[in-house]
Order: sequence, then structure tokens, then C-alpha cells
Amino acid sequence: MTKLIRLGYCIVSILFLSACNEENNQATCIAPTLDADSSFFQDTNLYCYSPKDIHDAYQLHSLYDMGLSGQGRTIILLDAYGSDTAEADLITFHEAFFPERAMPEFKQIILDDSVYDDDWAAEIALDVQWAHAIALDAAIHLIMTDLGSDINTSKFIEAVEYIINNYESGTLVSMSFGERETYFSDTELNQLEALFAQGTEQGITFFAASGDAGSQGYALESISTPSVIYPTASPYVTSVGGTFLQYGFRWNPLSNN
Repeated sequence: MTKLIRLGYCIVSILFLSACNEENNQATCIAPTLDADSSFFQDTNLYCYSPKDIHDAYQLHSLYDMGLSGQGRTIILLDAYGSDTAEADLITFHEAFFPERAMPEFKQIILDDSVYDDDWAAEIALDVQWAHAIALDAAIHLIMTDLGSDINTSKFIEAVEYIINNYESGTLVSMSFGERETYFSDTELNQLEALFAQGTEQGITFFAASGDAGSQGYALESISTPSVIYPTASPYVTSVGGTFLQYGFRWNPLSNN
């Protein structure tokens, strides 16, 4: 399953609001003040991005000026496990960066007795807060189910079925995980493909993480042939990833800076 990776630069989340450090190669980044506008925080060689930095870098202001800020849309975040602080963290993030705007609608939908997991809580915090930071007025629905450290395929299928049966055209679904395609049986893949096709026909748009390691599981599992990552490999799912933003700085790979 795709894990959260901390890089040598970072996006500001309420999860990371303290001093920056690189102990044990675990780079974390936190704004010294909640209303910091600068992308570079002193006393560290890490660059952190506020929502304003991302808006500037990708020129999102032109969309906002046209009224395209997610109003009337729902973003579904399908995540493993859950986070018991997701709503409180979102409120703090919103008050820090968007105090002049109304809070978006936020719902947590628990499909089973999901257990909370610290690693996934970090992933969920980023998913929730940055969905809001980009689509400022969109409703955010966090669907939590016990997918497990490896994808529980029956729970995954049930979650996609729930989305298709309860949401309408214009809904966007973000799946911040993936597993090698050979992990799924042919029956499971056929079930999921039929569901993604049905959802697409209904006007629901699916996105999934492209992964961090190329052919997922190839080296780790010693399988005989490379395997693509699923569900991002589905023709009904838009694959998202493979980006690296240098905005306001330039990395010099020949130095320690």
C-alpha cells in the first residue's frame, strides 16, 4: 500500500506545525507562525509550502477569480483506517490559512469498525487539508474502512459500491493507496473494473495514487514479472503522482543544500 513519504521539502499541514528537523532522515516541516506567507522558513534547509505558495505556483487564482473553487462539488477521500482528529485538524488548518472563508462541509463516514492508525492519520490529515486548500468551497467526505496494511479487497469493493450507490454525477473520489495488480484475483479485478465503469458512467471521477516505487512489489515480493499498481492502472481511474515542485528555490544535488 502506498505510504506517506517525507521529502527534502514539504507542504505545510497542521500536522507539521513546529520546528524542522532531519533526524533519522525523517524530514518534517512546521511553520513558525500559523499565518506565515513565506515558503522558506529560516533556520532550516527545508522549503515548506503554504496554500498561498501552491496557489501561486499553479496559478490557481485565475480559476478562483472565475468562481471555480469547488462550490457544489463533493470530494470523497477513501482511506484505510481512520483518524479521530481529522475534523479538529481541518478546523485548525482552515482557521490558520483561510479565516476569511466559510468552513467547508466535512463528514466522516465509517463503514465498519475501523481502527485508528498513526501512519494513516498523517496521510488522512494531508488528504483532507489539501483537498480543502485547493478546492476551497468543495464539500469533503472522508470514508474510512478497515483496508488494512495490505488492501482488504472485500472491504475495498464494498467501499466503492457504497460510493456508487450514494453519490451522484460530479463527485470526485480520491484513493490515496495502491497495490500491485497481481495481488488481486481475476474475479476481484473484474468486480472492481465493473464498479469503476458504472461509476464513470454515472459521472463520478476516480483518482488514485501512482505509487512511489515503479513496478509495485517487483523487488520486494520477488515476483517473476513487473506488475503495475492498482487501482491507478484502471482505465476508469486517473493516475496522480510523479510530480516534484521547485518553487522559490532550486535544489543543488552536488551540495548539502
